[in-house]
Amino acid sequence: MWQGGGDLLAGFGYAACESSRGVRSTRSLSAASSRLRHRVARWHLARGRRAIDLAQRSASGVVAVSPELARQLGNENSVVIPGLVGDDLLGIHRLDTQQSGSLALVYAGGIAMEKGPDILVKAVDRLPFPVTVDIVGTGKDLVAVRDLARRARARVTVHGKVDRNELVRLLARADVAVNAQRMTDGMVGQIFPFKVLEYIGAGLPVITSRVGEMPFGLRDTLVMYEEDTPEGLAEAIVRARNDMGRLRLAAVRARALVGAEYSSTGAGAKCDRVFRLAIDRGRSSAIQAEAES
Repeated sequence: MWQGGGDLLAGFGYAACESSRGVRSTRSLSAASSRLRHRVARWHLARGRRAIDLAQRSASGVVAVSPELARQLGNENSVVIPGLVGDDLLGIHRLDTQQSGSLALVYAGGIAMEKGPDILVKAVDRLPFPVTVDIVGTGKDLVAVRDLARRARARVTVHGKVDRNELVRLLARADVAVNAQRMTDGMVGQIFPFKVLEYIGAGLPVITSRVGEMPFGLRDTLVMYEEDTPEGLAEAIVRARNDMGRLRLAAVRARALVGAEYSSTGAGAKCDRVFRLAIDRGRSSAIQAEAES
């Protein structure tokens, strides 16, 4: 959020961090303390609402991370930018690396069961063709996922945390990315995960569980599945392998769209329009205030 001379962005960031800390701290409380958990949750929600109320009253421009937040703020001078796709991802030179009969899959993200890396490991052992899987990231279930990978028949490598150059290298050698977030997560189907945009920006088709409203022109590069099981994901991987020609062409088109909208240059141009109008509004308000004084 931006307003001439204000610090609304910091206020929003602080409220979000406080809320997330509060949720984590209450998860370990016993069932007997459920009333306290609800009180804490209500308190953080109220803080967020107060921040939104402040933005609605005083912000002359809005840069929102989601369409829903932009809608709640109701400012006509607004733009939605969920994040930036790095130039290093957009610059990956894609080669036709797929070997006959095989498929290279990549997962990059949090290593927690709700994110679904364990479903991916179990799914690839159900496939009738060879695959390689690179799993990148860290999190609370890293040890458990590594144990699953060691016992898998398929070639699954759990890299853990890697530097940016290694991440780019792993994305460059993949054929398809996987977003296997469990559908029991309350946000699945309501949001469009930004990492899916990063995958597409890297030039990859994406196999994914249900996602929310997606930017125009990206659906053709997604292979979605509805059954939240290794079997459901395995079936989607088979569909992707059988349709790789079309998916590769769709990924080229979708990558261009992501670059135009979510690169530093594209997002900067959109922000610039919002900032310029906000500055003009601020000048007009100052002139009016001076005339009335």
